[in-house]
Amino acid sequence: MEVRKPVIAAINGPAVGAGLTWPLQTDIRYVAHDAKLAFAFARRGVLPELASHLILPRLCGLSRATELLLSGRTFLGDEAVEYGVATRAYPANEVLPAALALAADIATNAAPQPIAISKQLIWEGVGVSVREFRIKEGQLFRFTTRQPDAREGTKAFFERRAPNWTGQLSDLPPWPSDNSTGS
Repeated sequence: MEVRKPVIAAINGPAVGAGLTWPLQTDIRYVAHDAKLAFAFARRGVLPELASHLILPRLCGLSRATELLLSGRTFLGDEAVEYGVATRAYPANEVLPAALALAADIATNAAPQPIAISKQLIWEGVGVSVREFRIKEGQLFRFTTRQPDAREGTKAFFERRAPNWTGQLSDLPPWPSDNSTGS
């Protein structure tokens, strides 16, 4: 989002975990109809990162974002468009050409300064500093990756079994302050 030029994601295969939170950082997301997507973090015992909790509700609404983040369920590209997670869906072999065509159209027909300013205004318009939110979320993400449930979630996934969660709400760390440094 700090890049002054449009960033377009072309998702023509699986996008799970960080494979989906990174594309949330882009301005436009094109996806294959049958691409499998998931915010599977909760199913692995960790917290989604990269301001997912801030960006996703603004893309698809609080209720749908909550469903996707808390369930960690897999959904297809067409549903991603329906939910607002992606912009358009195409057959897999057309995703990258469509994204490149859009990029070429913008580069040819839109002035760079208004594009850069529009991008900044769009991202600032979310009402919260994404940078500050990332710091807070990053602290909590690091906490979850150090917990036994992170190992258990991954192990259960590879062993194709239900996880045995042991983390307790009483073990949560203090909530990071808004003026934290991320250390």
